[in-house]
Amino acid sequence: MALFRNRDLRAGAIFSSSNWPGGIYATPTHAGSRGGGPSVGAWVAMMTTGIEGYKEKAVKIIQGTKRAIDQLREIKDLDIVGNPEVAFFN
Repeated sequence: MALFRNRDLRAGAIFSSSNWPGGIYATPTHAGSRGGGPSVGAWVAMMTTGIEGYKEKAVKIIQGTKRAIDQLREIKDLDIVGNPEVAFFN
């Protein structure tokens, strides 16, 4: 849960999209229908590692994903759907 100092700050967190396949989608949080925990975790990571540290970790994650995809592509009868660039599990 996120608490905002005033309505103007809260307004910046509201998300809406008219391009969603199911029709107009609106949610009172910038993270969509997800909880605030992942957003807070990302903020804490940024504050503790700094921008450069965060970038270094992002590069390692992307490189790890590419290595995993390369290894998965070697498995016969396994197809990778899409073009995962950062992570391949949800």
